[in-house]
Amino acid sequence: MVSGVSRGLSGFSEGGGGASMGRLMVSVSGLRGVVGDGLDPPTLVRYVAAYAGRLQRGASRPVVAVGTDTRPSRDMVLRIVAGTLQAAGCDVVDLGICPTPSVQLMMDKLGAAGAVVVTASHNPEEWNACKFYGSSGMLLTREEAERMWAVADSGRFDWVDWRRLGACVSDDGAAAAQIEAALSVADVGAVRKLSPLVVVDCVNGAGSVVTPAFLAELGCRPVLINADVDAGFPHTPEPVPENLGQLCRAVSERGADIGFAQDPDADRLAIVSERGEAIGEEYTLALSALRVLSKRKGTVVANLSTSRMVDDVAERFGCKVARSAVGEANVAQLMRRSGAVIGGEGNGGVMDPAVHLVRDSFVGMAHVLSLLAETGEPVSRLVGEIPSYVMLKKKMEISGDKARAVAAVADALGGSGLVDTQDGVKVTMGRSWVHVRPSGTEPVVRVMAEAPSREEAEALAARAIAVLEGSGS
Repeated sequence: MVSGVSRGLSGFSEGGGGASMGRLMVSVSGLRGVVGDGLDPPTLVRYVAAYAGRLQRGASRPVVAVGTDTRPSRDMVLRIVAGTLQAAGCDVVDLGICPTPSVQLMMDKLGAAGAVVVTASHNPEEWNACKFYGSSGMLLTREEAERMWAVADSGRFDWVDWRRLGACVSDDGAAAAQIEAALSVADVGAVRKLSPLVVVDCVNGAGSVVTPAFLAELGCRPVLINADVDAGFPHTPEPVPENLGQLCRAVSERGADIGFAQDPDADRLAIVSERGEAIGEEYTLALSALRVLSKRKGTVVANLSTSRMVDDVAERFGCKVARSAVGEANVAQLMRRSGAVIGGEGNGGVMDPAVHLVRDSFVGMAHVLSLLAETGEPVSRLVGEIPSYVMLKKKMEISGDKARAVAAVADALGGSGLVDTQDGVKVTMGRSWVHVRPSGTEPVVRVMAEAPSREEAEALAARAIAVLEGSGS
């Protein structure tokens, strides 16, 4: 086992600040850390080599697509990733600065055996990471990731000699592939007729290279802020309301129909209404589901910590919601098993199987803009038609056994409602719920509660925290 590595195979925490500096975090989504303080060249080589070894078992000379977001360490990390793959006998296709969903789309075009995306998602600029995708086009499963990390820890890799080194070529087709895919699920005619004024904060991330052309092709009047890939992140990059003040002001000042915020690798999407109000990233999936279910009925998949707004939307069409453990890979696997028509996570991640089983901000924009055009309703009115809830997110430091502490919550609250133990414990009581799960990357237990009122949500969270405090942990 590598010293100082925090294992957490439930997926990266998309709503929190991550682990402390100096720790490398390894999960079902890949690995990430602070460059020079946990994430260094030898570490990158070890984990990428383990990934390459997995691909070598399926093809004698596998093709791997690689892309990156815009953080300052991108060139260094991307070159190490590409060189390591070549040294292991893989042919590399370098897509350059490229949204995460675009990399996955290029896998299909290239017939690639896998993909590596160099991105630390919503984390600040000092962080970087690698996300690893399998031949299925989805993030690795828990079992696949566990086997791969064991190889990384062993230090036993299969390097090839000079005659079998992989090649590395560049391909600039990712933007076109992304635009074509997102347009395929949009009502292009209706959006062009509406011609909405759309302000987008690309946070100077990978979305900057695709978003302007996509919105123009869709028939919008785009206004881009923070769309310079060399300028650095202009604010904390996670697209949550407290970071969207500039976007809210721009929407209000310009009288725009809607505002969108992407994260650095453009797989998450948040919305600002025509009133200049950040409505919260939980609405992205709810509004996308509203549009999809109005066209075709079927199962909706969301993780256990996603707002029950999606349940209310599904009930409107007589459809069901299936819940997975937290993590994009878990959502994708359940979507595939259940034949879902739409799915995703409450962090603004929309996944449409008509395109691919990857979070995609462009698909999210396509659905939300089409919904505006097809209904003729503004964002604020569409939001007002969905029952609202208050969601609280808390965490508690645990010095002892986190699993035992969570089990204590299940014992204490289990009799109050429906219990789901696939990822910690979630207890649903009518239109309220509380979800308690051990963090995979920090010595904490995360407590999330949602209810129709703040008082009810606070009471639920307090009950769970009281049990954790009394568990001896």
